[in-house]
Amino acid sequence: MIDEREYWEKREREMDAEMAAGESRLERRNRLMKIVVNADTGMMAVPAYAAKIEAARAELAQMDAEVEAAFWAEWTPEVTAQRRAAWNAWVKAHRNPGWPEIRRQEKAQGWTLESLKKAVAGK
Repeated sequence: MIDEREYWEKREREMDAEMAAGESRLERRNRLMKIVVNADTGMMAVPAYAAKIEAARAELAQMDAEVEAAFWAEWTPEVTAQRRAAWNAWVKAHRNPGWPEIRRQEKAQGWTLESLKKAVAGK
């Protein structure tokens, strides 16, 4: 006979597997963030969840590292220099563009001013 705790632990594992099977990367990240953010509250404060919380933190760190690696793979020094020159030429041609114009230009070029600033800073 299975006791109630075992049942709910098993059911939780089943539900986690079901959700993981059909979720996007963003949905997965959001679910992991909820686990980490709620780690010190309610049921998540139970010691039995310590492994789940640490696994969520580790997976989030891995996701962050993958995103960062992809960013630097795209923003090589050569690409950064080209994009910076193109951005500066666009700004000069438009003399003090406002945020709506800047956002339209970002959408047209496929990268953001924030990304350019990060690549120029090298951080």
